[in-house]
Amino acid sequence: MSEPRDTTASGPTTQRPWGRGLYYACLRFLRVVLWRQGAASDDLVDSLAAELTSVAEEYAEWAIEQRGDWEIVSRAIDYMAMKHDGPWQGKTWFENTLRVLMELAVPNSGIDDRVQHFLPISNAA
Repeated sequence: MSEPRDTTASGPTTQRPWGRGLYYACLRFLRVVLWRQGAASDDLVDSLAAELTSVAEEYAEWAIEQRGDWEIVSRAIDYMAMKHDGPWQGKTWFENTLRVLMELAVPNSGIDDRVQHFLPISNAA
């Protein structure tokens, strides 16, 4: 299976903190979800994993800035694989679901008393 490379406009490959971790999380997700609806070719899984990795990388950069932890994105993707019980619903579903999970895991705004009890992670901060 091919793995995505991180390239910049200047040309050289740069190593991001997550290395191949997000790609592998997306592969695990797709294998679980696509397996539930029948066999999927390696080519299909590879191309979808590359697309989903590009989505996940945006959240990883943001999670590092907000929390210093890109692995929360990988854990969110693993959670999606564990809890997603329907057929593959496409990249838009993946993006929307990951966005919601990331907002819960790494809130991007202040938490007031009303919300604090809903987001127990805010109590640890």
